[in-house]
Amino acid sequence: MVKKAKKIKKNNKKVQPSNKIIKKRNKKSENKKDLNEKRKPEKKEIKEDLKIPNFKLSKKILKGEFGGFENNSFCAFKSIVNDYFYLVYIWKGGKGYLLIIYDLINNQKLNEIKQDFLDNIKHYEDFKNKRDIVLSFSTIDRNLKIWNINNCSIICEIQFPNKINNQYLYSCCLLKESNQQFSIVLSLSEEPIQIFDLNGNKKKVFKNSISSGGISFLGVYYSNTPQKKYVLMGGYSCCKSYDYDNYKMYKSYLCDDSDGNYFELEINDNNGKKELIGVNDDGQIKIWDFHSGKLIKIIDANKRNLGDFNYRFGACLWNKGYLITGRTTEDERVRYLSKSRKEDKKGYSIQIIDLINGKIIHEFFEYKYMVNNIKKITLPLYGECLLVQNCEYIDLWIKNE
Repeated sequence: MVKKAKKIKKNNKKVQPSNKIIKKRNKKSENKKDLNEKRKPEKKEIKEDLKIPNFKLSKKILKGEFGGFENNSFCAFKSIVNDYFYLVYIWKGGKGYLLIIYDLINNQKLNEIKQDFLDNIKHYEDFKNKRDIVLSFSTIDRNLKIWNINNCSIICEIQFPNKINNQYLYSCCLLKESNQQFSIVLSLSEEPIQIFDLNGNKKKVFKNSISSGGISFLGVYYSNTPQKKYVLMGGYSCCKSYDYDNYKMYKSYLCDDSDGNYFELEINDNNGKKELIGVNDDGQIKIWDFHSGKLIKIIDANKRNLGDFNYRFGACLWNKGYLITGRTTEDERVRYLSKSRKEDKKGYSIQIIDLINGKIIHEFFEYKYMVNNIKKITLPLYGECLLVQNCEYIDLWIKNE
């Protein structure tokens, strides 16, 4: 049986405010902004949304030795509680792992939390309880924790027993119910996708949701028309969606990868048509019609060699027209100048992919090591920009107007 979640009232170290924090929110201006967001976009705004983005390096935020950044997992978000813009990332220490909490506005570390094992982290906004929460989990010891990042306290912890030899906690995410309470969606190896409440009680099990090679991605899609919740699953040559209310599979999406590839998934709104975008570790991008399951197109961004296995890769939607992703293989056309050895070597890049025309339109960001994580954020000083991570750096790239 799953151990009950521990309700822990524990503060490691309270985050101290900085003197340089930006001004407090103006509620009146926020209300005006909300009203503006509800209006229909003008034709000029639609054209701007499809403008090809261009970037320049603003600053290298963090630098670590090879192996310092563990699993290239981070989340970055504007707090709903205070004026911090948090960057939370995983650091491999000498005796375990650290969950690092960093202030992106003032470029300073705010706190660190020690853990025995740590593989992945995800951020969620808890408006009902007015707190920023981060889900962290470990594949090896099957431990899951939910943190209140604002005061570094644990909201709940669930330890899953090892029912099967070499069983792993493959992936998990949080789902917001109609009452604004969170539920946990998770995948254990050799078991179907399961839903738990924050007390560790099992609520639902999805049929036909076992992936023989494991599940690399779990996410939630909230549909407005109709009002439904779908769980997205990316596995080993396997992509599916599940109807959350009916506990069953909604659609299976064609994956003909004979070698087997792991997928991460995004939902794209293409002029009112919902598309499921699958990016795999082979550098291939597949686009399906979400509701019919029909394959629309395949984009071969870059093909890795058979022996080059890259489980982690970076990809994010810039807007409805472009996907930004990291190259999965070294390429002779992409050069990296090694300053220490003073020699020109093959390197990695980031690509901007035109989803409408199905081709790479721009390639840049020369890196010595493969880029494994890319996120789009909006900072007060720079507007829309990119956070890019590989095993050496976390970099901030801003738009080059």
